[in-house]
Amino acid sequence: MRRNWKTSITIIISGLVFLFISYPLYAGELLNPVEDRELVHNNGNGTTIMRPDGQWSPLVKFDAGGNQEEGQVVMRYDLSAWNGLQFAEAKVNFYVWLARDFETLSLDVMFYEGDGTVSIADFNRGTDLVGTFSFSIPAGSEEEYYVEHWVSFDITELLNNRNQDHIYFNIRLSGGYPDFTGNLFYDAFDTHHWINITAVENLLSVRPYLEFTSPYVSAGPDRRVYGQVELDGSQSYDSVGELVSYVWNLKCRGNSAYDRTASGVTTTISNLKPGFYDGSLTVVNEFDDEAVGNFVLFSGIGPRGDYDGDGDVDGVDLPGFAGEFGQ
Repeated sequence: MRRNWKTSITIIISGLVFLFISYPLYAGELLNPVEDRELVHNNGNGTTIMRPDGQWSPLVKFDAGGNQEEGQVVMRYDLSAWNGLQFAEAKVNFYVWLARDFETLSLDVMFYEGDGTVSIADFNRGTDLVGTFSFSIPAGSEEEYYVEHWVSFDITELLNNRNQDHIYFNIRLSGGYPDFTGNLFYDAFDTHHWINITAVENLLSVRPYLEFTSPYVSAGPDRRVYGQVELDGSQSYDSVGELVSYVWNLKCRGNSAYDRTASGVTTTISNLKPGFYDGSLTVVNEFDDEAVGNFVLFSGIGPRGDYDGDGDVDGVDLPGFAGEFGQ
């Protein structure tokens, strides 16, 4: 059957309207997971399995029958493109599609870092609670209810303190077997209680994603110096505007009289007193949006290379040099 041009235009417009209505507005860059897996643990025999990748709607679940199974969804993101950068703001977002046999449900989202894979061991990983999503199912709809709700949590601090590029979110039922405190099951029809979480294979309008808001700041790594530090923030950038201000602060732990401040993309601060400093770089763009990057600095005694602290640099300092850089 041939469509006329009016019908085709109507279909295209309808699709665009659906896209804009379904997909939340954002103010930055988006990143979808590189992997999302369903992990299922059998509390009866202690075994855990991992479902194949490629599911459109993996399950967070609890089966109260003979198998006594608990299911979780793990999502992995690769932040290699933002290596060394800290964010003005970062959020994790995922879509809860369908719930079965719940009167109320409660999901915990746990955060952890890893080596770039999802394995069976990830069932027990996740020590940082990002947030809890709670939802009450309307009476009479407990057997099957389309929740169709976006969940969003601020993860700026967690990401800005990360040590690895691969980060993970473990979505699980609140509480633990057999009670699952925070969840109320509806047992009139079945003993299988599950929630569908849409995956990266799904339509663009409901894929899980991270949202990053610029500017992005690179303050450099933690470091040890000897009375002088060279600071470089040139890797900082803004995806929508221009950075117009760079301010460095070094706060000495235990003696605020030793605090130091400087400005500029690159700068050198000399005559630092010995001790630990909590350092930060604050960048501001042309729209007055700002981001802060943090680092820790230790200033030792004597000139650079004086590893034994005797006030000069000589052969006696070689063991200290080898200890820091030899490996």
